[in-house]
Amino acid sequence: MGTVPHHQAKAADFLRRADRAITERDPTEAASALRRAASHAATALAVHCGCKHSSRRRLEFPLHVAVADRRLSRSHLKTFRQTHSSFPRKSGPVPDTRPESRGVEGITLRRLRRRVAAMLTAVAAFLNGQPKPVRYHKLYLREPNRPVLPDLAAISQILNLPNYAEIRRRFNLTGAPLAAEPDPHGWYDHGQPPRPCSCHRDLWDQHEAGDENHITLSPLWRRALEKTFRTRLPDQLQLTC
Repeated sequence: MGTVPHHQAKAADFLRRADRAITERDPTEAASALRRAASHAATALAVHCGCKHSSRRRLEFPLHVAVADRRLSRSHLKTFRQTHSSFPRKSGPVPDTRPESRGVEGITLRRLRRRVAAMLTAVAAFLNGQPKPVRYHKLYLREPNRPVLPDLAAISQILNLPNYAEIRRRFNLTGAPLAAEPDPHGWYDHGQPPRPCSCHRDLWDQHEAGDENHITLSPLWRRALEKTFRTRLPDQLQLTC
């Protein structure tokens, strides 16, 4: 059956074999060694958890449990599966030995080798009672309490945002109007609201005489909302007053 330290040692040994095989450009041997290194790491986890480990499906079970408990990244489960599916076993077809094929396989194997090494490190940390922090790539998993920006149609929706004051302070928007103003001199590009000028007085007169019931959202506020909520807003977003 083997103990946890035994399987950890075997995993490290097969990882070293994979390094030698990659150096010697033997993709079949390298893939086999990586597969066995990942299997021994999963077996060590199964023995630690008291799970059966007589098949690949059973080896995946403790990995699933650790991922569900957020003590192991799902990427390591994917790595385990990849080692069992990406390359043929020794009894399979003879690999392509052309130089260009070896180059592609070598790059893929080196990338897989790094993933397997990361899996071994993560499993060791888990077994030592100090699991590595799991970083989620999906925003709703990384920050489940982040407020969601509603579909904007009115100014009141922005003013009623729970983090409205924080947005205004963070992006230095105190005194910056929500409505877009004429900007012939490119003040918005420098992160500042436009200033009235005598040389373009006609633009300001048209702006002041515009529709009182609708505004175009200021680029400053649009960028601040996009960065805060990590979303994309139309450049000329019309809002009701």
